[in-house]
Parts: sequence; structure tokens; C-alpha cells
Amino acid sequence: FGEFWAYETAGIIQNEAEAKLWKESHGRKDSKGNWIPMQPNAEPGDLRFVDQNGDGMLDSDDKKLLGNGCPQGLYRLQRNTELQNFDLVANFYGDLGVDRYNYTKYQLERMDTKFNYGRNALKAWTPENPNTNIPRAVYGDPNKNARTSDRFIERGDFFRLNNLQLGYNLPATVCGKLGISNLRFYVGGTRIFTITGYSGYDPSTNGGIDR
Repeated sequence: FGEFWAYETAGIIQNEAEAKLWKESHGRKDSKGNWIPMQPNAEPGDLRFVDQNGDGMLDSDDKKLLGNGCPQGLYRLQRNTELQNFDLVANFYGDLGVDRYNYTKYQLERMDTKFNYGRNALKAWTPENPNTNIPRAVYGDPNKNARTSDRFIERGDFFRLNNLQLGYNLPATVCGKLGISNLRFYVGGTRIFTITGYSGYDPSTNGGIDR
């Protein structure tokens, strides 16, 4: 339940020689003995995908268990503090041992259509920018770099101050003069801060897929 089965990547092809070697060494022969590359459209800037079962084809049988959207642990903490007429309520929570499929990243970095993309598209592979984990930008994505892979799966552990409220209770003597039993003023906020290594919008997303 909650498992992420996806393709495992093995880095970016950097030049024509690497592309040629990859296609010549990863594939299979057809019934007539003709060589069929596993990634026939692979070019410099494209991702290498791992053939998990070694049959020379890249298909759903090569998907690997690469994460789980169900946290292995949860923690919750609420702190109530009172000092004279002031009170403070803080609520913390978080997840441990959880993965997220960053669907937002997928949409902003897929680069297989004519739509606008995110800022990270500027970091895509080029011969002048080889030290990146974002494959080349090419219309149509002939190598299918945007397929479901470890490229979009991230650790989703987080710690969040979810609610914070500071209140002040008007003294009883003042309330008595106003003809009321009590009066409390307060200010509060939600999702005050989140500590996480996750690059998407919200690591607490349900189902493990951040849309």
C-alpha cells in the first residue's frame, strides 16, 4: 500500500560516444538477428534507464520499488503555556520515513510539450552545462525522460509548526467594569514554518503525490 514503482535512472548521457556505446550495449536481437537498442532515441543529454530484468527491453517489468508514500512514523506535540493573563498554544506535527512523488516537479520539468515550465528548466543539460541532473530540453521527449522514475521521487520527512496562538485575557476587574464575564484577545496563524528537505510545495500531501 502506498508503494512507488518507477524506473531507476543511471545518470545523463554526456556525449555522442556515450550515446553510441549505450545503444550498442543495451538492447536485444529480434528474430532475424537485428539489434534493437533498448533506448533507440537516446542522445547526449538524455537519461539512462536501468533494465532491471536484463531482457534488453524497457517496459513495466523494469519498474522498481523506489519509495512509499505511507510514513513509517508520525509525531504530534501540543504545548499550552500560561503566564499571568497571557496564554500560548503551539501545535507541532510531522512525518518520518516517508517518500513523495513530486508531481509539481514533473509538470514543471517534463519539457515534452510547448507549455511554459519552471525555473529549473534553465538548468537543463546542454554541452555547456553538463553537471546537472535535469535532462535536455527537447520537444516531444523522444527518449521519454519524463516517464515515472526516481527523478521525481523525494524523501518527504518534515517537521511543522502547524498552529500558533497567543492570547490575552482581560483582567476580571476590567471585565466587571465593562459588565462582561470575560474577554480574550488573540492572534494566531497556521503553518508557521516547515523544516524539510523536500523540494515540492507540501510534504504533508495525502497519498504521497504532491500536485
